[in-house]
Amino acid sequence: VDALYDGVCRQIFLDMGQQPKTIEAATHFLWVAHDLERIADRATNIAERVIFVVTGRIGRYQPPQESK
Repeated sequence: VDALYDGVCRQIFLDMGQQPKTIEAATHFLWVAHDLERIADRATNIAERVIFVVTGRIGRYQPPQESK
């Protein structure tokens, strides 16, 4: 999610530089992207706490790898 967020922000900044008329709308999209990234961070924190409650082990949550 962090890499996706970085890519989205990079693209929005490029678009704002090329089309200054879009700056206001693009700023709103930046906040939406920021808020979604924070939601993902919070979901990860919840998952890590659930793992601790269930197993008693402290560790970082690792999502399952997608099969390609």
